[in-house]
Amino acid sequence: MLPGTMPNIGAAGAASGNQNLYEVLQSLGLTTNLEMCVDFGVSDCYPGSGQTVSDLSGNGEDFWRGRYSTSESADPIFNGTAGDLSDGEYFEWDRTSSPWQCLELKSGTPAWVDNLHKNNAAWTALAWVYPHSSASGSRCVMGVGLAGDSTHRGVMFRMDPSNFLRLTVARGTSGSWAKTETSTLAITENAWQLVAISLDEAAGASGSFFQINDDAEDTFNGSYSSPSSSGASHALQLGADDQEYAMDNGDRMAAAAILSTALTSANIDAIFNATKGRFGVT
Repeated sequence: MLPGTMPNIGAAGAASGNQNLYEVLQSLGLTTNLEMCVDFGVSDCYPGSGQTVSDLSGNGEDFWRGRYSTSESADPIFNGTAGDLSDGEYFEWDRTSSPWQCLELKSGTPAWVDNLHKNNAAWTALAWVYPHSSASGSRCVMGVGLAGDSTHRGVMFRMDPSNFLRLTVARGTSGSWAKTETSTLAITENAWQLVAISLDEAAGASGSFFQINDDAEDTFNGSYSSPSSSGASHALQLGADDQEYAMDNGDRMAAAAILSTALTSANIDAIFNATKGRFGVT
């Protein structure tokens, strides 16, 4: 979708009685710093086939299904009926071999992506995910720059092998990171849930947090240690961090958004409450 082009997203919501993620962010007044938004239940985001997953934000930050314009083993599998906007529309991962499946940002590392790992970073990433019990490793929700390797530059938001949310910020220094943080909040396997991280690098103690659904946020100090001022090492990916980490076998993702601002816990609560009905979550 071309930058500045607003998608026709009302029909699916009207038919199902559900609002898609972009409509929710819009209704809550949270689109000012929205960089990208995808909702796979919207046919203008993904029509059920093809290699392009279109950004709903109007910024033109479209993704490849996989890493390229041609089909390959790194393409996650679409499930459902395009435009139905239910809990049955999602991409599913099948982590059986490298390269790991992902959705890769076509523009690679635009300025807002490059800024995620830098000094004074402020951002929020959130996604509706369904972690499957067959998974055995870390599940990457969003990765930039191969951040699982300290010699690269970027950030990674993932669910670790113990099912806790985790942040890693790489600064291009072998053996050390600008930031690592593990939440005390654990995901629930075989269930839909909204996972989120809100980071304000300059806010100090308790200025950043992890959150699952509308549970009480798990706060932490988001300050980076000697972050790099150089750009990210690799493109933004949803569901993977290139070949370091990825969503695992049977894991699903239905919608995701990234904003260049640190949302509040109340903002996350409102997003959850406006979208939970679609996923059968109370």
